[in-house]
Amino acid sequence: MSPTPIDYNYGPRSVAVGDFNNDTCLDMTVANHIVNIIAIYLGHMDMDATFSNEKEYTTGTGSTQYMVAIGDFNNDDLLDIAVANSGTNNVGIFLGFGNGSFKTQIELSTGSARSIAISLANFNKDTSLDIATVDYGTHSISIFYGYGTDYFSTPSRYSTGYDSFPSALAIGDFNSDHYLDLAISNYGTNNIGIFLSNKNRTCTNQIMF
Repeated sequence: MSPTPIDYNYGPRSVAVGDFNNDTCLDMTVANHIVNIIAIYLGHMDMDATFSNEKEYTTGTGSTQYMVAIGDFNNDDLLDIAVANSGTNNVGIFLGFGNGSFKTQIELSTGSARSIAISLANFNKDTSLDIATVDYGTHSISIFYGYGTDYFSTPSRYSTGYDSFPSALAIGDFNSDHYLDLAISNYGTNNIGIFLSNKNRTCTNQIMF
């Protein structure tokens, strides 16, 4: 069955894929920022790449989502969704039930950060997934350390510089110490910032290229 097309005025801004209902078929979640919802499309096992009609979950009035990411936050082997809600200054967490449906949004405050990018990784080598955000409004990045439940630490924030307007991030081990680091594209200052992760849930100050 072909899904109902995304309405022209929904404003799809980000998409991520994963198997939400454990049927070995890839599914999609789409951040529709104009109407403040994420939509779930469940994939079918056929050669035409068809999907079910969407299921919608609200991210809150004025949330203006910029990006979605997928991972298992509560260590139940089921995929969850994280959303960077720039308009309401929070990260939205949707915990998955494993059948293609999700709990209502849990909000992690980002203060006045206006986060526009989000990525997931295990920065401190425990058993829990962490969340990194790019904070356009405060010229910084933030890391929420996970506890393997629906709880996270208060964000650890690191400056990317005055008027840097960071816009995107990538994650990798740049110094071969087996801890994941962050690379940030700073649109406003025309440079790339590197934050090296330490063992104690901290990062070095930004190294600029």
